[in-house]
Amino acid sequence: MRLLFFAQSFLPVVGGAEVFLDGLARRLVARGHEVKVVAARKRGLENALDVPYELVRYTKPFYRRAWPSYGAAHLLREHLAAKPDVVHAHGTYPPGYAVAAYARLAKVPWVVRPIGFDILPDEPLRTNPVIERRIAKTLCAATRVIAQSLELEELARGLGVANERIVRIPNAVESFSLPRTPAVEPLVAALGIFHRKKGFDVLLEAFARVRERVPNAKLVLAGDGEERAALARRVAELGLGASVSLPGLLRGDEKAKLLASAWLFVSSARREPFSNANLEALAAGLPMVVTAVGGNREIVGARENGLLVPPDDAQALAQALVELLGDAPARERFGRASAARAESYSWETIVTRYEAVYRELAELSRGAGHARGAGHANGANHSGGAGA
Repeated sequence: MRLLFFAQSFLPVVGGAEVFLDGLARRLVARGHEVKVVAARKRGLENALDVPYELVRYTKPFYRRAWPSYGAAHLLREHLAAKPDVVHAHGTYPPGYAVAAYARLAKVPWVVRPIGFDILPDEPLRTNPVIERRIAKTLCAATRVIAQSLELEELARGLGVANERIVRIPNAVESFSLPRTPAVEPLVAALGIFHRKKGFDVLLEAFARVRERVPNAKLVLAGDGEERAALARRVAELGLGASVSLPGLLRGDEKAKLLASAWLFVSSARREPFSNANLEALAAGLPMVVTAVGGNREIVGARENGLLVPPDDAQALAQALVELLGDAPARERFGRASAARAESYSWETIVTRYEAVYRELAELSRGAGHARGAGHANGANHSGGAGA
């Protein structure tokens, strides 16, 4: 199949959505498909990537309201160069909105994969009534909507998407190759973008309480983002400088070594549609303490592979961390359960599920094309087009 992926944010920006898009494209190429990724150029960074798929960069217009029509024009240009069998919008607004405009003209089937913040209530996009209407219109126009989690599926349904158009496919995770080598002293690992929704401020408050009961406990909070300076200041204010480290964004072997040595993994998120970091902790066979929000509740079963706590509750989070740090048999049991759960999120499984969606849509499109051709020959007028 010839697949066209369209995104606003992409590598070298490192986030869950960007990493997933790259991983999916690579594996589809390995299966013999022709994949083209059309993504925005990131100003101030090196945009050339060594990838096995075709990568086309565009420059976002400074006038934000022109972005959807600008994106649609780029898609039409790529369409004329080589018509895709299926188009995949990575993100609802503005990428999906632009693909919807393009698909109405090009008559190609398309899917949209909401990232999370683009459809979550109370996020900036949803609080703008005009954009909220565009988001709903985009989702309802898509041939299929890919929901990473039950929460996102329910949100899509609430915005008017018919059940038969929604396909739930979670994110995927690499298998973990390093053996578990827990650190001598209690070590808690956390990964993520330093943004308020991740709740790392709550985690620091909780860890100050953990240190009162487990004085030799350590926390590695790996990541980067807009709240880095504020978190560093809070570490100092709480007197946690000797027990909390902020090593920055970890990749590859560095990240794997942290997960292999951690006693447990923690997610303190206020909101979490579906976390790649949580999946990596699963694959590493880590027991987990997570907030009972969004996709966290699908990845962690209460007292099956970890503990669930309410969001924004430093006391409950601290209690759960202390409990699990002090219970080696539970950590061992939860860790084995995490590794077993990770198997259902393997790349092999997830790519196969995406491939099935693309094949279904490509076949529907070919059938619709034949029907339109026959109708035209008989003088009938069919509107057709999955993206219409």
